Amino acid sequence: GRPRAAGGGRPPAASSEKGGLLEQKKSRESSAAVLNAKSEKKTYYALVANAKFLLGEEEHFAEQLREKKRYLREAEIDQDFWIVPNPKFVADNASSFQNVGKPCAALIGTDRVWMRFMKLRLDKVMWVELGSPEDLTKIMSSTGDVPEFEFPSNWSAPYMQYTQGWWRVFVPDEAKDVVDTPDKDFWTDAGQ
Repeated sequence: GRPRAAGGGRPPAASSEKGGLLEQKKSRESSAAVLNAKSEKKTYYALVANAKFLLGEEEHFAEQLREKKRYLREAEIDQDFWIVPNPKFVADNASSFQNVGKPCAALIGTDRVWMRFMKLRLDKVMWVELGSPEDLTKIMSSTGDVPEFEFPSNWSAPYMQYTQGWWRVFVPDEAKDVVDTPDKDFWTDAGQ
């Protein structure tokens, strides 16, 4: 018989501008973030790490959050992640977090797929499944602010270092009683 082309002999998919945009829309509609946003009961996950590492030394962290927020805005989905410095759930369960350097911080989110991606991307973080609490103050509260850390001198990312406190725009309302936060999100909404 005739040799088959790669892909089982099917003709290549037509790629037109309109078709490409339609495929992007279909992909976006079935993304984990969209499916998560439609879910009635949300499960919360956390990545807990030393605050200096997470908020000052991990050079890709800020950019990942900025991209996630941009994607959610374009898909018209409510923000589904937050940063909590010195989470109360860590203090309340100190023995479970004895290997996490203090002060610490947590990235909390409801998009399990994205949180797993961030776990793999960040590497030096502890994965915690927080469940589906009725009262979000149990997982979003903070025992106090963290200091501003000096950025590492050997910055290797292809973009400029972010300003200190960049992460404060992601602090949830439940932690704002003990954490200084800006009045407006100039950092991620600058292009609006």
